[in-house]
Amino acid sequence: MELVRQMWSLFEGPQRFRAVGLFFLMLLGAGFEALGIGLIMPFIALVAEPHSVQEMPLLPQLMEAVGATSGSEIVIAAGLGLLAVYLVKNLYLAGMFYAQFRFVFSNQVRLSRRLFDAYLKSPYSFHLNRNSAQLLRNVNEEVRMTFVNVLIPMLTLGVELSVVVVIAGLLVVVEPVVAPVAILTFALISLAFYRSIHRQTVRLGKEQQEHNGLMIQWVNQGLGGVKEAKVVGCEPYFLDRYIRSSHRYAKAMRFHRFVKEVPRNVIETFGLGGMILVVVLLVARGQDMTHILPVLGLFAMAAVRLLPSLTRIISALTGIRHYTPSVRVICSDLDLLDGPVPGERQGGAKGEPIKFEDKIRLHDVSYRYPGSDEMTLEGLDLEIRRGESVGFVGPSGAGKTTTVDLLLGLLPPEEGKVRVDGRDIDENLRSWQDQLGYIAQPVYLMDDTIRRNVAFGVDDENIDDGEVWQALEDAQLTALITSLPEGLDTTIGEKGVRISGGQRQRLGIARALYRKPDLLVLDEATSALDNATEREINASIERLAGRMTLVIIAHRLSTVRHCDRLFFLCDGRLVDVGTYDELLARNHQFQQMVRTAHQIDVPDGPGSSMRFK
Repeated sequence: MELVRQMWSLFEGPQRFRAVGLFFLMLLGAGFEALGIGLIMPFIALVAEPHSVQEMPLLPQLMEAVGATSGSEIVIAAGLGLLAVYLVKNLYLAGMFYAQFRFVFSNQVRLSRRLFDAYLKSPYSFHLNRNSAQLLRNVNEEVRMTFVNVLIPMLTLGVELSVVVVIAGLLVVVEPVVAPVAILTFALISLAFYRSIHRQTVRLGKEQQEHNGLMIQWVNQGLGGVKEAKVVGCEPYFLDRYIRSSHRYAKAMRFHRFVKEVPRNVIETFGLGGMILVVVLLVARGQDMTHILPVLGLFAMAAVRLLPSLTRIISALTGIRHYTPSVRVICSDLDLLDGPVPGERQGGAKGEPIKFEDKIRLHDVSYRYPGSDEMTLEGLDLEIRRGESVGFVGPSGAGKTTTVDLLLGLLPPEEGKVRVDGRDIDENLRSWQDQLGYIAQPVYLMDDTIRRNVAFGVDDENIDDGEVWQALEDAQLTALITSLPEGLDTTIGEKGVRISGGQRQRLGIARALYRKPDLLVLDEATSALDNATEREINASIERLAGRMTLVIIAHRLSTVRHCDRLFFLCDGRLVDVGTYDELLARNHQFQQMVRTAHQIDVPDGPGSSMRFK
């Protein structure tokens, strides 16, 4: 019942009504199946004795209506009538199965979309604790498993149980002594088989799900780091771990397929024994052959229909048990993401738009990452004025990136507020984020054209090529793009592997500038660039000063040298504020950072000496 409740929760209002309607269609289909079986015995009786038609209800009137009077005419008319019934029955069943599979697979697409949408819209803190391979597995594999290996078997189970109950009831009416013995025998055999394997089915189902995700994860990690793997020669490391998981996955699937096939052989054997048992019981009761033949024909036809049904019932039960973990993981994530999520912002896009005209203030802000006992930021209080360029500096782990994530609205403060012109950004987070540009290190690039990578997430018909070229010029990429045969339509490969590291980073800068942000955040945006390219990018960034507000995180202090102010963070606290020269004059920790930067600075060219920047 818990599984049924979980499956029911995966459907929305209209789909639930369709599910109920489909169930009633299936019940009607079971009635057609029983009708087809029930007509076999009268037909066999008519073949053996055509004039027994007078003893059957409604048939005399039907035969008279069609003009069948002789024995041969009665048999031919009955045969054609039986054929017509089976034709209608099977046409109905074909339509029912089409409706069933249309319902299943349209809802599979709908649920995949719903789950993917939930993941995309989930708070940033959710993704900090989840592996992308797990999410990929859930959207593609677990949803498919839920519908193909749980919902379809559940529907099959409903149909086949209905057929079995109706046909069993028909047999009991015809033979109230023999039929219960045969039915009970089949039930006990099926139950014994199912009980013998159901625990292992559940355990291996969980293993199959776990190792399917690990297989995806190891492929992603191996191919994602293929360059480094080739350099250090560690390809066998990733292959070995993939093979380990694939063996465990294969073991689980091997058992699952085995227990789906075995019931057919077991039930077939006992089905033949049951038919012999029926004959023996009828002979033992002293029945003559004229009675035994129609009854045996009915039981034979019932067995032909019931044996596959019993096989499907057991296969459906084992399949449902095996793939129950797929349903649970999807329902768990949907329950989490559809309800209040720890770390989720309560704001949205319902209030008045937030306009950045004066200043941003982080007011007494504190933050702790989920699952951590230590505060990452504590009591942070600072202001950033419009048009100002500021830098966040400090040792690793000081809380610089976390501060920026709070500013971007990706993380909600545990205490305090992020305010823009006195308004909490949670009042209309979407309008605030629409004014932001963000450049990370490393920048994420799609396996797509330069145009689509710059106009990230914009439909083709809405892309302004003029603005794309302007962003590329500001990022110092115009010369490169114009030299390419396909220009903006050049495909850069997965993660931009067909262009250099500096070009990838500059493409990320162009992407941020395309949206003409009021506030541009650069998180180590030039750390992957050589000195010459960095100077060019820094010159471009300096030209942006005054046109937009700049927030820069950098370990290379040359990047923040010309900032209006620097915020020096240490251990999650703001310990000093001033210009580059002011901090250099009074802050010993900053002085040490400058000395370290001087020691590791890279020469500009052959024969150049290291120099202080």
